[in-house]
Amino acid sequence: MSNELKIGILAAIAIAVTIWGYKFMKGKNLLKSSNILYVEYENVDQLTASSPIFIRGLRVGTVESVKLEDDMQTVLAVLDIDKGIRIPKNAVAEVVSTSIMGGRAIDINFDEPCTGNDCADEGDYIRGRVRGTMESVLGTDNIKGLFEDLKEGLGGLAKAVGDSLTAPGADSELAKSVKNLTSTLSNIESITAQLDNSLGNYDRRMLAIMQNVEVVSNGLATSTPQLQETLNNLNSISEDLAEADLKKTLSSANRMMENAGSAVDSLQATLSSATQAVDHLATLLAKIESDDGTIGQVLNSTELYDQVLLATTNLQLLLQDFRLNPKRYVNVSFFGKKQKEYVVPGDDPAYEENQ
Repeated sequence: MSNELKIGILAAIAIAVTIWGYKFMKGKNLLKSSNILYVEYENVDQLTASSPIFIRGLRVGTVESVKLEDDMQTVLAVLDIDKGIRIPKNAVAEVVSTSIMGGRAIDINFDEPCTGNDCADEGDYIRGRVRGTMESVLGTDNIKGLFEDLKEGLGGLAKAVGDSLTAPGADSELAKSVKNLTSTLSNIESITAQLDNSLGNYDRRMLAIMQNVEVVSNGLATSTPQLQETLNNLNSISEDLAEADLKKTLSSANRMMENAGSAVDSLQATLSSATQAVDHLATLLAKIESDDGTIGQVLNSTELYDQVLLATTNLQLLLQDFRLNPKRYVNVSFFGKKQKEYVVPGDDPAYEENQ
């Protein structure tokens, strides 16, 4: 045998031993046949691969793998059970705590061994359950006994404490506090009785209110036909409004409002101009009423008025005299005739006025 072949055989043996050791450290013996079963849990409580599997406290296999299913709600645990261990189909694989420190394992429980078709085959599913820490450490029976003992102990302790607190000669601070608490509870009971009486009166008032509400509801029930007719009329009006093409009407109304707004703007401009004109006129009248301007002096001067009146009178007399005595003002002679001397008539208005 060549050295190369010897080295190859030793390498293969070393690899095989390494794999076997790794699996053995994880709790699986490759030299021993096994049976694979599946269990589905909602929560495996930190169960991991290589966790031990027990039946009645005897290790019969290891957990090969733990993985989350595609629905993200179920955890599938693959159990590697030693060959020759027959597991009933109705067995329950419970996840338990191996210690208070938090180790996890699977304990397979069943009532009686299986025979024939009652046994789970390779690849079958069995039921799963997670057991609490206290239940895992103490067991169901022990927990019941513990609670019974605890109940009896607490009952005796409570009785002893109660006797010491309620004894007639007890004068400790705690006994006084208990007595005060008893008095307080009595007062609360009295207040509760008064509240019961008050609530009775309140119930009667509520009954009267409910009766009134019933009367009102009956009235509404009687008026239902009229209300229905009113609703029908409102429905008809709404339909008529819907058929009236409100969009066009609203558009016309908007245009009218815009035109009205323009007219109002124009009217405001006109009123502003009129206000300015009135202001100018008021200013002019004020100047006329004052004696500063010419028009004001003309209108307000009495002397000027008298002169104008006199001038008017003289002009009127002059025109009258010219009409009555034209020769007094126009004397034309074609033949050189001597003009006659003007004689003032006796009915001269000017003369009379001057007289």
